Amino acid sequence: MNNEEKHAASRSAVILIVEDEPGILNLLVSLLSEWDYSTLSARSLDQAHKIWNSHSANVDLLLTDLSLGDGSASEFIVDVLNEKPDLKVLVMTGHSREVLDFSGDLNQRIVLVEKPFAVTELKKIIRAAAPPSLEIRKYEDLP
Repeated sequence: MNNEEKHAASRSAVILIVEDEPGILNLLVSLLSEWDYSTLSARSLDQAHKIWNSHSANVDLLLTDLSLGDGSASEFIVDVLNEKPDLKVLVMTGHSREVLDFSGDLNQRIVLVEKPFAVTELKKIIRAAAPPSLEIRKYEDLP
């Protein structure tokens, strides 16, 4: 396989970031781009819903703060997981897992990223959830 074929056979993972603090959002976008991810970003739940409605098929991972200026991201998380059950979800919060209000199955599908966290820790968690380059399989290659 030559370089052109390799490039055509993969794409950058797409991460939807929902964070209401502009400085943190800009830092996350910058870091994820540096780590070879594509990003979509929202500063509110309203923006997150609009982006999700337009781009959900392309989103590989949701990285969201739990507490946002316009409410808790809990309902948004439940909605997107109901629509796309295999979506990887990372929730950034200063609270412990016990504070999260998700029922059993959903609680097991969400990775908690406790604040404060080191950039190296975040990178490791994101890489485990969604490698930066995803293999695109051709229809005839599917099982």
